[in-house]
Amino acid sequence: MQGDQKGRLLHALALAGILFSLLFYLPLPKPLVFFLYANLLPFKWIGHKASFVITFLLLLLILWGVIYTIFTYSGDLLGEDMYIPVRNILDRTGVVLFDIWGLILSLSVLAFLPFFSFHYFPLGLSLTVAFSTLIIAPVPPREMGEPPPPVQAGQIEGERLGKLTYSWDFDYDLGDENPVKKAQFLELIVNLDVYEELKRKNPSRERNPGPGDLTELVGNGVTPEVENVAAHIRTTTIEEHLCSFLEILNAISFVQSPESIPYVSDLESTGIVEYWRYPLETLVDQGGDCECKTILAGAIFKVLGTKVLFLLYPPREDKPGHMALAIEGGDSFPPGFHFLFYEGRRYFYCELTAEGMRPGEIPAPLREIKPEVYVI
Repeated sequence: MQGDQKGRLLHALALAGILFSLLFYLPLPKPLVFFLYANLLPFKWIGHKASFVITFLLLLLILWGVIYTIFTYSGDLLGEDMYIPVRNILDRTGVVLFDIWGLILSLSVLAFLPFFSFHYFPLGLSLTVAFSTLIIAPVPPREMGEPPPPVQAGQIEGERLGKLTYSWDFDYDLGDENPVKKAQFLELIVNLDVYEELKRKNPSRERNPGPGDLTELVGNGVTPEVENVAAHIRTTTIEEHLCSFLEILNAISFVQSPESIPYVSDLESTGIVEYWRYPLETLVDQGGDCECKTILAGAIFKVLGTKVLFLLYPPREDKPGHMALAIEGGDSFPPGFHFLFYEGRRYFYCELTAEGMRPGEIPAPLREIKPEVYVI
């Protein structure tokens, strides 16, 4: 059996099980299953309960056939294959862990509820069928769209140039509990004169920095060095045929990694309590705190064309303030991650100070706090 036909059969069966549960067990004054149990039993000669189960199985089989027929011929009759959007919904809803727990719950209903009321036997059976088929249904490979355009590398010129190296890795294959890591290495030429000039004019040297400085630090802080970091990341995306989610993982891993941009407090590294670096400062200093790392990542994503928001968490009790990014999510983002809506779009929280944290994973202390949102 070809993979597509097998997928249509199994997804049609899963959808039939889900729809049967909804149709017959909705919280009506008297759900349809009670009417079926009391009246429409054409096989009473084999016993009331056996007739009830056989009637249910026949109805489920008929519903399965109808759905499979729609999946098979909707493209020819309606000009649109209705199977594709349904499959995408079921695949996204069908996170493996969710399916397994759903199957366990369904088997529990199947095993225990009939002892209290046999009316719920079909509910357990239909949900067991649904979750079982979702687990074994083939998941088609994600269709990759057009590759993203290359990023133009920046030209570094000047009398005082330096060479820095960065190494990091990112999760390359997410299909296992232990993801495959892909190592990255970058040699970067930096203009030390521009670095000194940016450090001299940094607003943090005159006053405590604030959200109003982000336009200067990020918007005007994209130097050829930042462009070259982004160009390296985009080249990896094109050569390795990565989806947008893996490109984002590569970019944030560069900023998160203690091997490339280690975390260091402002006071320790600059002697100033609160110092927000330009991206080039963070690259040359090869270190920074949450604001410095977030500003660097924001500048890299600006070059890559990825939409981001800046999230500022105010100080609380004995905890300092915090800065992070929210990254606009696409179809290649795995399901189940936390996100926030901003102007009708989904953005996924992105932590830049903790190595290995993926978009959508929020540190526990921040989950109940509403951040201030800034767009650059």
